[in-house]
Amino acid sequence: GSLVIGSKLDFDIHSPNCRMAFFGRILSSMDPKDLKQLRLVKMKQKVGVMDRVDKQEPSLIICKDMFKADSDIQSFIGLKILHESSGAEGV
Repeated sequence: GSLVIGSKLDFDIHSPNCRMAFFGRILSSMDPKDLKQLRLVKMKQKVGVMDRVDKQEPSLIICKDMFKADSDIQSFIGLKILHESSGAEGV
């Protein structure tokens, strides 16, 4: 299939609107009015700073600046984490 490149980068970086870019190969044609068969995925990320390793549980790392004080973190428990500089992954 043909290569498609798309972007919407003209928003201000501090705008609440979405800035995105994508590319890929066309696998099949579809009617733009009927997007029910199209699966949309919203990638999200949270960035924090590793503060310290827990003294009693060395596999537990305490992070800071990742959530606001009033955030409900229940939906983030058990998700994969990535240490960018080393590439190490964890849960």
